[in-house]
Amino acid sequence: MSELWKKNKYEGGWKNLYFWRTQSQQEIDVVIEKDGELTAIEIKWNPNAKTKFNTTFLESYQPKECLVIHPENYFEYLM
Repeated sequence: MSELWKKNKYEGGWKNLYFWRTQSQQEIDVVIEKDGELTAIEIKWNPNAKTKFNTTFLESYQPKECLVIHPENYFEYLM
């Protein structure tokens, strides 16, 4: 998360970074807003972990893309 924040600042900080959670503790780890479009990101330690994005979030906000970042692919998101 801190590396995404640093990348955002380095690029000029034109993105807003958020965390999304419901009262029932369903969550999206990172939500990036840029030019009115959203990207949802789940961060996992295990690259083989099954990931399902929250249906309520997807229906309500309709993100442009949904990404899963893990130790084997994180570097491509930081460059």
